[in-house]
Parts: sequence; C-alpha cells; structure tokens
Amino acid sequence: MASLFKILRSLAIPAVIAGLAFISIGDMFLPDPWASYSKNTREQINQKLLGAAPKPKIKKPSEMREKQLEQLK
Repeated sequence: MASLFKILRSLAIPAVIAGLAFISIGDMFLPDPWASYSKNTREQINQKLLGAAPKPKIKKPSEMREKQLEQLK
C-alpha cells in the first residue's frame, strides 16, 4: 500500500507541472490544435477567476472634482 502511494505521488507531481506548463505557456510551443486548446483553457480560467471576484465600486475622479467645483460655486 505504501509503495502504491509513492508511485502515485511520483506520477502526480510531474502531471501537475505538465498541466501548469500546458495552461501557462502551451500556446507558445505546442502545435496548432494544442496551442489553441491551451489558450482557450487559460482564458476560461481567467474568466472564471475574474467572475468570482467582487467588482470594485470605483468612482471616477473627474466626477468627484465636478461635485467639488459645484460646491465652490
């Protein structure tokens, strides 16, 4: 049982590294169909992560300045 765990662990580490390389830089060196898969996967992950983050409520500085100018008048 312990040897099976060691074998799985020794296979999992290179698989994770290969997966990260595929997602991050796969479109730079892989042939055409795999490069587009890599790019699409990365874009989908980015969209999911950005969609999960809360949207900041940033006021435009120009609107704030206009309000300040109106108060001075």
